[in-house]
Amino acid sequence: MAVRVLSLGRQDERLSSALLRLGSNEARRELNQVLGAGALARVGLEFESSTDPYGKTWKPVGRDGSALRDTGRLNNSFHYGAATGNFRLDTDVIYAATHQYGAIIRPKNGKLLWFKLPFATQVFSARGAKLKRRKVMSQWVAAKKVTIPQRQMVPEGDIGPIWFGDFDTAVTEFLQQHLKT
Repeated sequence: MAVRVLSLGRQDERLSSALLRLGSNEARRELNQVLGAGALARVGLEFESSTDPYGKTWKPVGRDGSALRDTGRLNNSFHYGAATGNFRLDTDVIYAATHQYGAIIRPKNGKLLWFKLPFATQVFSARGAKLKRRKVMSQWVAAKKVTIPQRQMVPEGDIGPIWFGDFDTAVTEFLQQHLKT
């Protein structure tokens, strides 16, 4: 899954004209490097708060744990690359699109999906005293279909006020440093 931000100028004419004043390709690439790093940081904040790019809370999971945060694999997989005209935010985790857009999963072979769900049990000593550690076990579950709700991680189309605010601040600071007259 990849997101490419081609132009911020569609959001704000002031940004568009300021970006045109960056004459060198090196400066444009440097700005896109700053924007890519900012986008990566914003994705991390969204994972921490379990919210989408527009501030809406992700739907909770139907088990113990947090949505998309149990192992950190998806969050840690995001990376960016910058070029003269844009930056690109990517992940190579195969299930990223399932969560970005939501999905309904149905069995390919057979009538039911079978999968294991973990659950934790309290461990007791032989005398009946509750021990501090919990034992994690799993149990097989069957379903005709599983609905994965959309848990959007990156904006598409309109970047929205949260991401735009981040980009506006980054561009303003960058321009103040590079366009001193």
